[in-house]
Amino acid sequence: MIAGVVHAGLPTIFQERRAFFPGEGGGGADHCSAKAVNAWRLPTMAIYGYLADLVVTLHLAYVLTVIIVLILIPVGRFLGWNWVRSFWLRIIHLVMIGIVAFQAWIGVICPLTHLENYLRALAGQETYSGTFVGRLVESLLYYECPSWVFLVAYTCVALLTALTLIFVPPTLPTWLRLSHSRSS
Repeated sequence: MIAGVVHAGLPTIFQERRAFFPGEGGGGADHCSAKAVNAWRLPTMAIYGYLADLVVTLHLAYVLTVIIVLILIPVGRFLGWNWVRSFWLRIIHLVMIGIVAFQAWIGVICPLTHLENYLRALAGQETYSGTFVGRLVESLLYYECPSWVFLVAYTCVALLTALTLIFVPPTLPTWLRLSHSRSS
């Protein structure tokens, strides 16, 4: 009787799941109804929605990293910050924007956008909709512009990043300095 009371107080989604478990109100796989299958599918769909939100958040973090580092390099030179001359930071930064610019030039849509749309489809959501966080981040990240605008923007950021290598040269690692001085 207590079990019946407990089950009666559960949300419908949990009551419908009981059909999968033998001895708990309906006999296991023989009694799987469409409702019971959907009861398992709904939480899975929600997980895909959250994963899509995570992907779009990572996408925004990627974009912000490229922009913020690009701004901090000349500021850091002016303020005497040594970390802006870090060789690996600068190489990673150049590679990050290089990938974006290259994709724009060859007409490839970012794989993160594809992954997000795929996860949204699995979640049963329209693309670029979902939870509050997902919509908020997407509104900051995606704009309706002709593709040439993005191509120009990505190319300009890539060129500015390359120029920072000239005007604020990175400090070469010791192993690279030693091999460079030996060849001279």
